[in-house]
Amino acid sequence: MEETVTTIVNVAEWLLEGWNWFSQQLANTSNFVIDLLPDSPFRLLSYTPIEPYLSVMNYFIPFDFMLSTASAWCICIAIYYSYKSVLRWANAVE
Repeated sequence: MEETVTTIVNVAEWLLEGWNWFSQQLANTSNFVIDLLPDSPFRLLSYTPIEPYLSVMNYFIPFDFMLSTASAWCICIAIYYSYKSVLRWANAVE
């Protein structure tokens, strides 16, 4: 009985070490990808010749609304495709 408990504890420790390694690798990879992205894509707009006219253009064309709507749409599409791929994978396993 004592050997079984020791074996289960060893397997649990091994799985925990594997999970910790995997999560650390995932964190390192995601940090690498995030570091590749620019700080702000809109920072370049403040150095362009249209910067003085940008507030006037926002009055007629609602860029902030368009940006928030496009980002919400992209998030919804990403969630849809993630959900769809998980369902396909689950269906393939069964």
